[in-house]
Amino acid sequence: MGPRGWTGAALVAALVLVVVVTSSLTLGWPPSPLGATGAAASSLPPATPTVYRNLTISFAPSVGGFSYAPTELEVPAHVAVVFTITNDDPSVATVPTPSDAQVRGTTNGAMVVTEGGVATTLTALPIDQIAHTFTISDSYYQANVPILAAENGPVQVSFTMVFDFPGAFAWGCVVLCDGGMPGTMYGSLTVVP
Repeated sequence: MGPRGWTGAALVAALVLVVVVTSSLTLGWPPSPLGATGAAASSLPPATPTVYRNLTISFAPSVGGFSYAPTELEVPAHVAVVFTITNDDPSVATVPTPSDAQVRGTTNGAMVVTEGGVATTLTALPIDQIAHTFTISDSYYQANVPILAAENGPVQVSFTMVFDFPGAFAWGCVVLCDGGMPGTMYGSLTVVP
């Protein structure tokens, strides 16, 4: 028997327990939900940055018709860009081909149309409901803008695009809108690294 009635085995076990508990607390056991650095642990991937660009189609007295504003856009590459277009134009455009009614190059191939406070996700519009398009260069990226229903106020279209390559690109409306007024329904998009 050891001091005060402890056996050799009991002394060794007590000593091992003290060493294990002290070492465990020092090394971070039990594991903390905050992780070793104190930062919240997460199995989620880091959030993708998002930028927003708002455009308006409204009557421009200087050109005598409807026009996009702004026309010069800059966005970063590899980032989700949420475009929102507010349309005040009630006219119906002539759509060159039925394929121009399809949404292309957007996240999930869709856009969200909000009219009268009601949002609807769509992948195309009927060709007799298109007022304008937002088409970038070779038509790989395209969203359609529906006509304004006067009783519901402006209609909004939102869609997300990610541009993988820096560069300068032309964008515009590819339908015959507003009597085919050149120069009012196009602009440039610069994608920066």
